[in-house]
Amino acid sequence: MFIALFMIFLSSVTMSYFEHWNIGDSLWWSIVTVTTVGYGYICPKTFSGRIIACILMIFGIGFIGSLTSTLSTYFIKKENIRHHSNKHKSKNNYEILNDSLKDVISSSKFSNDEYKDKVILDIVNRLENFDNLSKDDINTMCNILSSLKND
Repeated sequence: MFIALFMIFLSSVTMSYFEHWNIGDSLWWSIVTVTTVGYGYICPKTFSGRIIACILMIFGIGFIGSLTSTLSTYFIKKENIRHHSNKHKSKNNYEILNDSLKDVISSSKFSNDEYKDKVILDIVNRLENFDNLSKDDINTMCNILSSLKND
């Protein structure tokens, strides 16, 4: 985010210098360009200004896209964690894992190795929310993993 803001600010200052625009117009042009709105009534006339515009278009748009993607991922993960914790609030550890195992088994028939892989994947997914797990949750997962281990 700071990189994108820095690029907008830097391009504003340089466009103000090369194109002799006031800083307000330069800032407006930078924001319109980096967000790909591109109204077009303010555009660079000098060769240097056009080079700066190309750099901002290539890198600035990439950084804005990356920022949008990062923010989207953050909010989606946060919502998934909230949904997951609300879904299992009233159940105890064994009921939660048992429900997950039933889902895995009922979805299709697996070989023993495929079954183990599905159970392990389910536990790994739960560990992504490690800070919200109780000691009982962790012990239950350890017991299940232990029961899957071939000696």
